[in-house]
Amino acid sequence: MKKNLKINQWLVFILCLVFMATGYAGDMAKKGSCQCHMMKQKGVELEGKLFNKLHRIIMDKEDLKISDEQFTKIKDLKHNIKKELIRKQAEIDILAIDIKSKLWEDKIDKEGLDKLIDEKYEVKKAKTKALINAYVELQSLLTDDQKKKLKVPKHHEGKHK
Repeated sequence: MKKNLKINQWLVFILCLVFMATGYAGDMAKKGSCQCHMMKQKGVELEGKLFNKLHRIIMDKEDLKISDEQFTKIKDLKHNIKKELIRKQAEIDILAIDIKSKLWEDKIDKEGLDKLIDEKYEVKKAKTKALINAYVELQSLLTDDQKKKLKVPKHHEGKHK
């Protein structure tokens, strides 16, 4: 009896592995193995897009012909937006805790909750605007040629001409 149970458990385990592996392989075939296509499908959020671009600029400083002045401004922009985003996210997290805390009270203060929710989404809005402003500032620091080079994914350079 125990032997049959153990065999059944192993069969279920193996079938699950086979099912997951074939499902994963099928997804990869549909999406394509190129990472840029997978990122487009998932939708890269603005924060990720900004920091990926900043990272690429810093790593490819010579190829992009980034001047020392541009580099300093870009590095400062990266550090400043990173600090601002950390502060905003901390505010959002604290407000979320405050909201949950109010929900534990015996008598729920709906007006107080509404105020906290409004405040939380105002901070989220400010965070998104800060990201947009940083992205616009980054674009203003680059030349047209540098922007053009950045539009082509690094692993595609020379392939799409």
